[in-house]
Amino acid sequence: MTENTPERCSPDQWVDVYGDALFRHALFRLNGNRALAEDLVQETLLAAWLGRENYAGTARERTWMFGILEHKLLDHFGSSTFHVGSRRSSLPRMR
Repeated sequence: MTENTPERCSPDQWVDVYGDALFRHALFRLNGNRALAEDLVQETLLAAWLGRENYAGTARERTWMFGILEHKLLDHFGSSTFHVGSRRSSLPRMR
């Protein structure tokens, strides 16, 4: 976090404080798919809002937010047509 970013801020500040960084990270992970990156950041902020009472504070708030986003990304990749197991089965077998 930067000097002027608080360790923990109120939920009404999350978009201003974390929104750009979350979006850039999602955009990178999604190979530039802006619409999907926006959707997953919105889902991240909603999940954080709904789970704010369970936030233990053992990690920085920024770390917590990025953890939620990572889970959203993993959920997306797990539910899309990309499956590690199916890719592996299409590869030639090593002898």
